[in-house]
Amino acid sequence: MPGSSTLSEVYERHGAVIRTWTEAELAGDSVARQGDHVLTGLTAALARRVRVPRRSGLDPTIATLAVMMMVERFHCYAATG
Repeated sequence: MPGSSTLSEVYERHGAVIRTWTEAELAGDSVARQGDHVLTGLTAALARRVRVPRRSGLDPTIATLAVMMMVERFHCYAATG
């Protein structure tokens, strides 16, 4: 798809901002609230595309958020060593 980026490319370009949001979330400041707003929107958009079997008992939004956080941490550790 033209103009699309992989998460790795996005993290390479914007990793500092993503890490700042993650760290600010722990502090609970205004940057964290802005990051929460962006994360909520992104999670909702992705959760609409996720196919979670109904019998699994998983909430698609929670499952999406968990995967996003694992992928973000992977990229953070890869970028920072």
